[in-house]
Amino acid sequence: MVLGNLVQQGQGLSNYATVSKEWQAHIERENFSQIKLTAPCLDMFAQIVIRQRQYVKSIWLNIELPRYTCVSCRRRESISNMRINNAVVGRAVSKLFAILGSWPPAQDALTWELSVQSPSDKEHFGRGIHFGTEQWHPSQISAPRMDMVARHNHNLTRYGWNFGIFGLSRMFGLIDLAPLRLQRLPEVHAIPRWVIGRQCRRYFMPQTLILIDHKLPRMEALVHESWQISRRLANDQRYDWDTDSATTTIYIPSSSRLRRMCLFEDFDDNYLTMMTHVPPLVTNLAHAEALARRSLPLRIFSCSFVIDAQHFFLSLEPDWSWPNLESLALTSRVLVPTADQEEVVELLVRAAQAALRMPNLQTMTLWNGRRSMACAFTYSKTNDENHCPSIAWRGTWDLEFPPHLIQAWEEVVSTFTLVKMRTAKEFLDPGTIRSHGDAVEHLQLVNAALDQASVQQIQREANR
Repeated sequence: MVLGNLVQQGQGLSNYATVSKEWQAHIERENFSQIKLTAPCLDMFAQIVIRQRQYVKSIWLNIELPRYTCVSCRRRESISNMRINNAVVGRAVSKLFAILGSWPPAQDALTWELSVQSPSDKEHFGRGIHFGTEQWHPSQISAPRMDMVARHNHNLTRYGWNFGIFGLSRMFGLIDLAPLRLQRLPEVHAIPRWVIGRQCRRYFMPQTLILIDHKLPRMEALVHESWQISRRLANDQRYDWDTDSATTTIYIPSSSRLRRMCLFEDFDDNYLTMMTHVPPLVTNLAHAEALARRSLPLRIFSCSFVIDAQHFFLSLEPDWSWPNLESLALTSRVLVPTADQEEVVELLVRAAQAALRMPNLQTMTLWNGRRSMACAFTYSKTNDENHCPSIAWRGTWDLEFPPHLIQAWEEVVSTFTLVKMRTAKEFLDPGTIRSHGDAVEHLQLVNAALDQASVQQIQREANR
């Protein structure tokens, strides 16, 4: 009991590790379960964490790039600076993989999270937003300092549009490790789960992600939260992208062991208003088809704001099936209050037709959300108190369920169960939806579409 109380307190545990071997094992299990690293820590990590490898559940590598000045924000990031950034990231990833390459496959799920940022990001355009491994609690949230806001507005007025776009291009800059010959990286069999969270605003080129991916042969789960503005900036900088190939514009993981894939492309309307000179990104059938094909062996697939659910269902081949899929969550631009309701219903009918090829499906959610608007259509096999299958609409606006829509989903239910389907509706107050983070929370999609920590970050930043 005494040891349990000490572990719950979580402070100064190392001092008690010498009491006995039993205490040492319990305390090391707590101390080494979650490890946060920067590049300078890697040598010490290799020397210290040897016997304690069995206790490590997550490794967060937060790579710090060189600082930059306010003067730098007035001009585009130079090729030489980008090469320096790439080299910093490449060295850190290479060193971590050299260490982990000797680790045996983890008995329990080991998560590797990767984030990259410059300390200067939060001193310029990144004031009031979440970076790297910073910790925060709701009780600590406060309004931004007015002197910082005034200085920021003064800079925009003084230097104009270019100041804004060049400042953003640094914070959301590109990371391209392809020229660094990362093919020499050792394979790492100890990592079954890879995470790139939204607090990593730097954009990893798809080719870079593919290079790293090929060194993680036992990867079973991928969580990739990218940013829309980064892809638009990449297009603006005219990188040599093969726009006809989905695998070069959207990273598609290759591991044959992959069972869970959660993709989320975040956005900030304040930033996007500065991108009027760059054509908006258009999701297309090629991207949707590539991801739909990759989802065939998965158990859990969530894809938000990367492709449109319409394209996903339109791209399906007649002989495709999802024998393992239990959970599917997709977004669609059709799901807005101004849309033609017949078009919305058509989408939901196509979803039912696809569900007939998903024998183990437990939940399917089609949703959309941003400030003042949120909606979700959810099919659940056993979600209510009576364990009855149901279709439900939850949103800030109403959607009628016409007979042919109900009939389409009743066919799904009758194919896989012997229980009658129920329908349900719930209205959400638009005033409570201050961001797409609030939408995720009120639509009950936390961890299904977006990690809880990321939801809280969005909510915090919406109030900055």
